[in-house]
Amino acid sequence: MKLQPVMRCLMFILVMTSCNFVSTAAGAQIYKIDLPSSSIIFDANSTLHPIKGKAGDFTGEFTLQTENQQSVMQGDVSVRIESLASGNKGMDRNMYAMFQSKEYPQAQCRVESMMFTVGGVNAPVSGHLKAVLTIREVSQPFECGITVQPSENTVIVTGKTTVSLKSLRLKPPTLLGIIKVKDPVTINFIVLLKRA
Repeated sequence: MKLQPVMRCLMFILVMTSCNFVSTAAGAQIYKIDLPSSSIIFDANSTLHPIKGKAGDFTGEFTLQTENQQSVMQGDVSVRIESLASGNKGMDRNMYAMFQSKEYPQAQCRVESMMFTVGGVNAPVSGHLKAVLTIREVSQPFECGITVQPSENTVIVTGKTTVSLKSLRLKPPTLLGIIKVKDPVTINFIVLLKRA
């Protein structure tokens, strides 16, 4: 009989812990990249002229947690290597060879944190992104400033960073043996995330 108060206490703790877990899980919102409304553009200099291209196929999923107007997003982005296009087929073939696209068809980006303070609805705010880019099993961490425009069901993220081909152990592609891409490469992105 003396055990009953103890058991009731334990049951109460278990119920409260369970409720807290459900609440925390429910608080994490899922967002996915809307490809038609998003763009990833790369810019590089070469020994002859600037080179510009874009990614045509990429996906991503993020979680959003907000507490006291401070929001944090985490997630993963995958870019299909052979969707990268510069407008020059010869350069693109050499670029795919550099990435070893047949063996490693995807470039992966793990977004460890994307932090911003919630302002008014549709009001752009500054934020900070911390991520790790992985190509051919070689990873390069990077950080950059971002502009975030949250609304009721979408989040638009705009940013710019540079990627070192040398750090990723990549030999810059060439065309006709004379046009050589210079390091580093600049990446500009505008990503529209829609609430799932």
